[in-house]
Amino acid sequence: MGLKDTASLALIPAAYKTSKIYSALPTDGDGDFTFTRIGNATRINKAGLVETMGTNIGRLNYDLTNGTPASCPSLLLEPSRQNYTAYSEQFNNSYWTKATSDSTPNPTVTANAAIAPDGTQTADKVDLTAPSNNNWAVVKRDGINTGATVGSKLQQSLYLKAYDSSQVGKKVDIYMYDFSNTVYKTVYNYTLTADWERVVVEHTISGANTSTNIQFAFGKARSSVGGSSQAETATDFLVWGSQLEKASYPTSYIPTTTAAVTRTVDKCLNAGSSNLFNDTEGTLFVDLENFDVAGGTELTLSNGFSSNRITFLFYGTDSIHYRKIRFFVASGTTQVDSIYTISYTFNQRNKIAFRYKQNDFKAYINGTQVFSDPSGNTPVGLSRLDFANFNGTTGFMEGKINQAMVFNEALSDSELQTLTS
Repeated sequence: MGLKDTASLALIPAAYKTSKIYSALPTDGDGDFTFTRIGNATRINKAGLVETMGTNIGRLNYDLTNGTPASCPSLLLEPSRQNYTAYSEQFNNSYWTKATSDSTPNPTVTANAAIAPDGTQTADKVDLTAPSNNNWAVVKRDGINTGATVGSKLQQSLYLKAYDSSQVGKKVDIYMYDFSNTVYKTVYNYTLTADWERVVVEHTISGANTSTNIQFAFGKARSSVGGSSQAETATDFLVWGSQLEKASYPTSYIPTTTAAVTRTVDKCLNAGSSNLFNDTEGTLFVDLENFDVAGGTELTLSNGFSSNRITFLFYGTDSIHYRKIRFFVASGTTQVDSIYTISYTFNQRNKIAFRYKQNDFKAYINGTQVFSDPSGNTPVGLSRLDFANFNGTTGFMEGKINQAMVFNEALSDSELQTLTS
């Protein structure tokens, strides 16, 4: 029997139903999580396709590497986000302007010309006659209103693919234009491949009054502002799934038709009971990829109140707690341990374990001890595990969960090192 088989609660994402994420241990359902999300959201399924999941259905997501889905899924937990771009899959619609700055014919768009990343024939083909180097020919949308202000980050994503083998290795420019400052703010020279790839461009707003003056475009940009040269520019390519978010990082695809669409927050909460957890000693473990989000997201083992809990509090781009993890223990009215480790890296897979026992607290990240405290009492009445704060009302986790476990014993140093390596 391996170490993980001794856990009192083990979440290894594999099974779900409406409003439920099943735990692997215990098998009687006592460790299952309640899952909620109002409305649809998308995931990458086992076949590598974008799939829409309905209200209160969790997303077991299979990351793609060079077009190949991962062998095991992670539980995808995301915040509420809005896709500000309408007609996200209909680039032949008049919402999208086809334009050029010289006498070259405007780009043309053929609807439903190929199989899209969701497996349907909804990908559009763009025919582009490349203009001279200092001119442009693009498919664009002007005046997108995100309500962005100076300092806001925008994330623009778009699925692209070469139309045929002759276009593999050719360039497509993706950019945003700020009408307030009349300058190109971002130009991305993307090299087409034979597989669908989701390309992301990030931009931080600067200058005056940019909220209603953002243009998103793709095609051939002016070489004078960083666009690809005429010789490199693709003449035919496939496009699908445009998304513009006002946020510090991009999230899963949100389809739109005639207007912007908002996806609501994922909540995975309240697994376990007082019969399942040991107050005297134990170990809390999680294997996850945190998204680099401002403020705090949490994993908490508690009695439902702030006075008795063990919390992993993750700070991303928050200006005060810049990219740190806080290990917090409270027993009654006494705060036992509160420490930050500045060596924590977001947007990558991390394995974290925290041992609690009277006068014996330790934390390990990726095989290395990062914290130790030889004094303090343990929480009382532990009864629930939440990917959120102690009562599941704030701090909802944002990331990909590979595993989460609670052990009813304080694992040894060697076991903690093995578990997190």
